[in-house]
Formats: sequence, C-alpha cells, structure tokens
Amino acid sequence: VWAMFAILPGTILYVFLGASAGSLADSASSGSDSTVTIIVVIVGVVFGIGAIAVTSYYAKAELNKVVAEKEQQMEVEGQQQQQFEEGGGSTALSPTV
Repeated sequence: VWAMFAILPGTILYVFLGASAGSLADSASSGSDSTVTIIVVIVGVVFGIGAIAVTSYYAKAELNKVVAEKEQQMEVEGQQQQQFEEGGGSTALSPTV
C-alpha cells in the first residue's frame, strides 16, 4: 500500500512533463509567446524533483529504522541462542534418581 503512495511523485512528474511537452508544442505551432509556458514547465520540474527527493529521504529513513530494529532483534536472538548452547543445549528437566 505504501508503495503506491511512494510512486505518486514520480508518476505525477512524468504526467506533468508529458502535458507540458504537449503545451510547448501547441504554443510553438501557434506562434504565441512561450516564455510563460517554459517558466511553468521549469518550476513544475523543480517541484517534481523536490517531491521525489523528499519522498526518497523519508522512505530511506523509515527503511533504515526497520533494518536497525531487525538487526537488534537478530542480535538478541543470537545472544539467547548462545546462552542456550552454553547452558547445555536443553531446557528439559532431567529426571532425578
């Protein structure tokens, strides 16, 4: 589910670039001043790249947090396994005679 939200900035950027390219082509063929269109495209691209950068930053931070938690869990399990093996390897009660 989070992956669908994570790909939104890139998808929106591609859609915006496609629409802007079409708009630039229309304004060039009509002979009108395309300065405003070019400025809008440049600003949109900058904001799109910024959105991708922010999304990537927060995704990486979250991934690093998950990896650190997993490593800590594996370390605790390894210590428990080592203690288990040092203690004779069995938790079963031995019969007393």
